[in-house]
Amino acid sequence: YDNALLIPLAAGLSVAEALKNQGLKPSIKWPNDILINNKKVGGILCESKIQKNTIESFIIGIGLNINETINDFPKSLQENTTSLSIEKDCSFQRELICAIITTFLERYLQDFDLIINQWLTYCNHLSNEVSFNYQGNRYSGIFEGINKKGYAKIRIGNDIKEFPSIHLE
Repeated sequence: YDNALLIPLAAGLSVAEALKNQGLKPSIKWPNDILINNKKVGGILCESKIQKNTIESFIIGIGLNINETINDFPKSLQENTTSLSIEKDCSFQRELICAIITTFLERYLQDFDLIINQWLTYCNHLSNEVSFNYQGNRYSGIFEGINKKGYAKIRIGNDIKEFPSIHLE
C-alpha cells in the first residue's frame, strides 16, 4: 500500500524504457503522458480499490500510438500527437512492444527504489512551469520533482506543495 502511488510512475517509466529500447527518445510529463519530440504518443491511466490500507485491485491502462499514420489522427490533434511508426518511419510489432513494457514494469514493481531517480531522467518539465487540475481546482507552479511516495513537488509562490499522481479510493 505504501508504494501504490509509485505504480503509475513505474508504468510510465516502463513505457519510456521500452520506447528507448526500440531506438526512440521518449520523455514523460507527470503524471501520465508519454511524449516523443514533445508530441504525445501515449498515456497511462490507473484505477485502484483500497480497503483497510490494502490494495484490493489496481488496474493499469496504457494507451500507446504504435502504427498510426498522421492521417489516422483528427486534424485538430495532428500537430501535438505522434506514433512510433511516424517517429521511426517503420511499423512495429505491438505484441513485442507490450512484452518489453511488461518486462520493465515487472522489474520496477520488484524494486520501487529504482523508480524515482530513473523517472526524473525522462521528465521533460523539471524546473519548468506546469498547470494542472487537482480535486476540482486549477494549480500552476514550477515542477521541482517527485518525492519518495511519487507525489509531484510543485513550487507555488514561496511554498512547495505536494500532489499525488492518482487518488486512491
